Amino acid sequence: MVTLYFLTESGRFSPERRAISPEGTLDAQARRVIEELMKGPAGSLTRVLPLGTGLRSIYLHPDGAAYVDFDAGFSRGLTGGSQDGLTAIWSVTDTLAANFPEVTHVKILVEGEEVRDLGGHLDLSRPLVPDMTLVEEPAGQGPGG
Repeated sequence: MVTLYFLTESGRFSPERRAISPEGTLDAQARRVIEELMKGPAGSLTRVLPLGTGLRSIYLHPDGAAYVDFDAGFSRGLTGGSQDGLTAIWSVTDTLAANFPEVTHVKILVEGEEVRDLGGHLDLSRPLVPDMTLVEEPAGQGPGG
């Protein structure tokens, strides 16, 4: 079972669990996780990656970095608002970190090239560190719950 993070109505992330094959290398497993994220949520949550986004490659480096290379559909599919890009990037980052403890930071590429920023709202020149404070606690699982 893997955990994917999709958007709630409140603008935070909520986990959705899915079963995927645990076979293959870590890179192959990470690819399947991101491909599931690209499919969108099964329930009432909101999609985080634009329709038409393709995953060119993903590579988990021994230093803890995950390199995720999307095709041009990723940047084309973002509406240009800062929230779109932020949501997509943090969903990918937090999803990878939640499923692969060895991932400590994520580098997003588009068409094999470094992306400087997404509409000037998020500096992507450096790898991003997961931020689980963006995740909404499921009911009954908060402090004292």
